[in-house]
Amino acid sequence: MGSDSSSTVRLNIGGEKFYTTIDTLTQREPYSMLAAMFSGRHTVCQDPEKGFVFVDRDGKHFRHILNWLRDGVVPTLKDSHYSELLREAEYYQLLGLMDGINSVLNRKKEDEDLTTDLTRLDIIKCIQSEKVRFRGVNLSGLDLSKLDLSYVDFSHACLRNVFFSRANLQCAKFRDVDAEGANFHNATLQECEFTGANLRGALLADACLANSSFCQADLSCAHLQNADLTNANLEGAILEGANMKGAKLNNSNLKCANLQRAYLRQVDLRETNLEGAKLDGGKKYYTTVDTLTQREPNSMLATMFSGWHTVCLDPEMGLVEEINAVLSRKEDEEDLTNELTRHDVIKCIQSERVRFRGVKLSGLDLSKLDLSYVDFSHACLRNVFFSRANLQSAKFRDVDAEGAIFHNATLQECEFTGANLRGALLADACLIDSSFCQADLRSAHLQNADLTNANLEGAILEGANLKGAKLNNTNLRGANLQRAYLRQVNLRDTNLEGAKLDGANLLGAIR
Repeated sequence: MGSDSSSTVRLNIGGEKFYTTIDTLTQREPYSMLAAMFSGRHTVCQDPEKGFVFVDRDGKHFRHILNWLRDGVVPTLKDSHYSELLREAEYYQLLGLMDGINSVLNRKKEDEDLTTDLTRLDIIKCIQSEKVRFRGVNLSGLDLSKLDLSYVDFSHACLRNVFFSRANLQCAKFRDVDAEGANFHNATLQECEFTGANLRGALLADACLANSSFCQADLSCAHLQNADLTNANLEGAILEGANMKGAKLNNSNLKCANLQRAYLRQVDLRETNLEGAKLDGGKKYYTTVDTLTQREPNSMLATMFSGWHTVCLDPEMGLVEEINAVLSRKEDEEDLTNELTRHDVIKCIQSERVRFRGVKLSGLDLSKLDLSYVDFSHACLRNVFFSRANLQSAKFRDVDAEGAIFHNATLQECEFTGANLRGALLADACLIDSSFCQADLRSAHLQNADLTNANLEGAILEGANLKGAKLNNTNLRGANLQRAYLRQVNLRDTNLEGAKLDGANLLGAIR
């Protein structure tokens, strides 16, 4: 047989006939038996009548071997067929195919470990009984919305990205659950126990949480807008970066809670226990006893410093905690005031080229506006509502957009390089051709987002929910996807070189 690389080769594998080329048999797996046979270095015996080269192997899976040599794609087969194909790959010494099959089998084993233990129908059946327990059960990703789950014990369960929206969960137990990214929007959660729970990035907006316990719970970047936390116990809770705008905290216990970078606008803290709480950024004041007592001798401050009462001092700073809270309130409110209103923004975008570089717009409602090509670089966009806005080709370089709402927004060809998007809501958003290099998207909501051709090199997506997201030709090189939720995601055309996937939920993902 000649050694022309483009010439057709006829193969008879155990009675099954195949047609291919020398290039196909030699290029992808140059050290295989087939490459050696057709390298030109050896004489290959052919059928003298029809020119077929006979190989005494079962031809059942040889079409998969040829497709691997043509395309480099491991076929989708039943588990039993993979073991048969692996034997053939070993015979033909196809090292790449052997590695590919073993990777598929290992992923299948990992996915089986992550499979949910029960379905929504199973849950509905279970809650007919008098006392229900789902302790330690894996229910991640289930839709349990609008169900009556009152008094159910979920302690130690995996509830990542579960949909509890509008469910009745009164008196339910969530001790030490992993409910990162779970959706409790408008749920009834009175008298629930969340002690030690992981609720990072969870959606608890408008939820009724009266008399519930969140001791030592992690609520970093959680959405608690307008939540009712009356009489709730949040002692030692981590609320760093949480959005609590308009939340009710009457008689709530936030002793020793971490509220650094939390969003507390329109919140009444007068009846809240904040002893030992971390509220970095609070103002401190220095004055004299004369100033506090002479002009208003009948005031509370004059009484406090008259010498008749014992005043508790901060042992480290020597500042009076009570007076600090009173005097700082007005100045704190002034610091939180935005530089522009929605009306101002609408006026500005009439001009040809708009820049809001470094401007503070936190908490504004900019939904449904045409903000295409606007430059927001370095701006403070915390908890801004961009829902359904047109932001095509806008610049968000190094913005602080923690907790911002981009739901259903158009964000094609945007630049988010270095942006803080922790806990941001980007579900169903169009993010085609956008750049998120080195952006922080921890606990962000990216369900069904279109990230086709997007560049997320070096991005932090730890704990982010990417269920159903489109990642065609997406660059995730060096990205941190630890504990990310990647169910039903096609990763086949995604660059994952150097990406961290430890603990990621890849059930149903195509790789």
